[in-house]
Amino acid sequence: LLLGLIPTSSLLPLVSSLSTARTTATSLSSSALSCSSPSNDNIVSVWDNVVPKSTCQSLHEEAIKLGLGHFIFQRRTDDDDCNENGEYNVIERVLDSILTQLEEQEKGNNKKEAKTKASKYVEYWTRREWRHIEAHADVDENLAKQQDQQQQKDAFRYPKQGHVLYLKVGTNVHGPTCIFPHITTGGDLKKHKNNDDDSDKVNLVTVPAVEGRLLRFQGNSLHAVPRPTDLWTLSFVKGSPKFEPEEEWGRSVILFNTWGDEPPLDVPYDKREGKSDGKDNVNTKCRPHEEWKSAFFLSPSSSSLLDNINEDCNADDTTNYDSVVEEEEVRNIRTKIWLLGNQRRRNHLDWNIRLLGSESLREALYQDHVVSKVTLDQSPY
Repeated sequence: LLLGLIPTSSLLPLVSSLSTARTTATSLSSSALSCSSPSNDNIVSVWDNVVPKSTCQSLHEEAIKLGLGHFIFQRRTDDDDCNENGEYNVIERVLDSILTQLEEQEKGNNKKEAKTKASKYVEYWTRREWRHIEAHADVDENLAKQQDQQQQKDAFRYPKQGHVLYLKVGTNVHGPTCIFPHITTGGDLKKHKNNDDDSDKVNLVTVPAVEGRLLRFQGNSLHAVPRPTDLWTLSFVKGSPKFEPEEEWGRSVILFNTWGDEPPLDVPYDKREGKSDGKDNVNTKCRPHEEWKSAFFLSPSSSSLLDNINEDCNADDTTNYDSVVEEEEVRNIRTKIWLLGNQRRRNHLDWNIRLLGSESLREALYQDHVVSKVTLDQSPY
């Protein structure tokens, strides 16, 4: 959206005067939650150490060959080596391995039960650059376009779960994936529809891009990637972003959604001739689930991050709140969340939603590794 109008991080944000507000920001280190056992039905889950470095490199190379289009594959059963459209490629094999580990962990290693209740179809695509992605929830894109063309107002079809697998991250990249739990459209940020917290509060989870990390969230959750990092707090836009060299500005990820018995409309299989199946020289399996390190999880019943810490965890391993300000004077920062899609998709007339943040929002956005939860407030402006 208006990439030529993206602000530079050197610009001063438009800041309101000091006012009395309640702002809460929490952060937990990956070690703080490594002894937790998050469920697959959590609102947001983050794991580190999911894929080895060598496999991340192989996936990055395959992503370059694959391009930017969306593809699907049907989950294999038992030891099937072939999709109904040919051999599974390297990416498909790794993604199936990840989903299998999640399902087996959830079902107590009962492979038969896990497979029978697994998501049947996986939609995936790749991105190798850090670009600004406006807030949106993933939908069956071609079905939505068909509905728009036929002037239908049917409900959107959402995936079961959304995922981001981070492969390579440049040294200058501070491009977290930002998830708004319980929020589906931009309009919900104002209406607070489906928000289970205080009626005038909006929760935001920021997940820094870290090599080998896996993010999993509910398929209908609003999410975004800001660029510049503090884009939402800047008053206007100027300049062009850098994408090279890759070692500094690259952000290589595989994004994938799981679907049930019906795939998203008209998304193709990978039918490339001579595609790599990874059988010879590539490890196409993720690490065993017991080697994953839980970096964060937000359960449906949790009202705060501290609710997500397993009671068996050692208190010394828990990072305290980065900042907790209760009924104190804090500097409110005008925050503008840019939205993706047409008016029906946005569920809002304008292209952005205005909220109020604080300095803790910037701190969360600029984190290198730590997942954070930030609370935003309704804006009077």
